[in-house]
Amino acid sequence: MGPMVTNLLQAQGKFLTRLPETRRIFAKKDGTLHRHGDIFRQEELAKTLANVAVKGSAYMYSGEWAHRFMDAVKREGGAMTLDDLSAYRPEWTEPLRMQYRDYEVISLGSPNIGGLHTLGALKLAEVADLKKYGPYAASPDPSNPLIVLKGGKPILASAAVGSGLHEATLQNLINVLDFDMDPKR
Repeated sequence: MGPMVTNLLQAQGKFLTRLPETRRIFAKKDGTLHRHGDIFRQEELAKTLANVAVKGSAYMYSGEWAHRFMDAVKREGGAMTLDDLSAYRPEWTEPLRMQYRDYEVISLGSPNIGGLHTLGALKLAEVADLKKYGPYAASPDPSNPLIVLKGGKPILASAAVGSGLHEATLQNLINVLDFDMDPKR
């Protein structure tokens, strides 16, 4: 397990280990969380993905996995039903595209805001020319623009309203950050 995942696991450990299903995955047999350098195997995830490969999406939306998931939802006081889950249909959205140095970076499009954050951070990193400052861990002084990027996150997050984005706000961000939403390019 790498340091970034270790940090996330440590920060969310109490939440991730409150249910027996997730405790089995994220904690070792002695109850401690996995740490940097540990081998982290997700055998249950591998079995789930193998079942999806063999049985198709019905396994997750109306089959055995769906029933186990709904048991957990009900146990936790959730209102979702098996009918809700089986009625779900994925929505295809056009990806966001952006040039970053010599690479074309492609990420999830609207209404997903995660791709917008990722591409926005890359664009800001490129404009700030962070490469000239070296690794942040080697030079964490306050003048390093990485702190500006971290502080700049609310600029992108301010586009979020409730659980979605206003299309006009999203389009303005895309225009300002020079994202290409044309799938033909």
